[in-house]
Amino acid sequence: MLRVSSTDRVFILAGAGVSAESGIPTFRGVGGLWRNYRIEEVASPEAWHRDPRLVWEFYSMRRRVASAAKPNPAHFALAKLEDALQERLFVCTQNVDSLHEQAGSRNVIHMHGELFKNRCDTCSRAPFEDTSLYDPPAELPRCGCGGRIRPHICWFGEVPFDLDRIFPALDECTVFIAAGTSGVVEPAASFVAQVNGRARTIYVGAEEPANITGGFYSMELMSRAAGHRRRCRPNSTNEVVAHLRMALAIQYKFLSATYGLKRDLVPFTIPSRFVAVVREVTFQEQRFECIRQ
Repeated sequence: MLRVSSTDRVFILAGAGVSAESGIPTFRGVGGLWRNYRIEEVASPEAWHRDPRLVWEFYSMRRRVASAAKPNPAHFALAKLEDALQERLFVCTQNVDSLHEQAGSRNVIHMHGELFKNRCDTCSRAPFEDTSLYDPPAELPRCGCGGRIRPHICWFGEVPFDLDRIFPALDECTVFIAAGTSGVVEPAASFVAQVNGRARTIYVGAEEPANITGGFYSMELMSRAAGHRRRCRPNSTNEVVAHLRMALAIQYKFLSATYGLKRDLVPFTIPSRFVAVVREVTFQEQRFECIRQ
């Protein structure tokens, strides 16, 4: 159980796995391809300058998928946690959908941009809401200055948004939770290293993140379990991590790994169809088993 005191400041980094349970595919989950294009070929400044129509086709597809998605229990749990912790909670998401806001969260940092916003590629016009699709033969949007309107997204090779707010929040946090993130994309992958040794660091996910040696002290891996369907709602901050587990899209198999354990394995039955094992990690070679119930 995650215990949050009245003085703790909690930083949550939400990765693609949090939205995957709502039906939004991840870049890694689709093999990094769209119509046989590598993601970098449709999500980069170079792609925009080379073929803006292709880029808008890609983001129109993403808008269509995101429009059909609904928040899952993880999104609602974070919104409830915000109600409890107020300014002591800082949610930073790598996702560009609006599911956090639909669930009731009011203060979410979208470090990689927002799918349903646009901005001009030429002038300093502020980003603005737009839910339109620009599939052919639709005319591509233009700004009044004559510049082209692009998705308000941080593409490969660009600097993420709101780093001036993110890094101070990392410096202040006493609890750091990474949920459903691969641990590959920088600078988010290095956040845990920045707080290591000062904050409690927890990873919640279906498999080891790439930055496993970056400083995670506690890790929780999940395995699907058939035949168990129970529902409950979070009634305390201690249950939020349990609900985050539900939001991760994971395969039906045992997950195994080699870690050192500081305490015995603890089976933890959670709502719906997952079983997790809570363990403290010291990174010494011992055996870990997922437990089915």
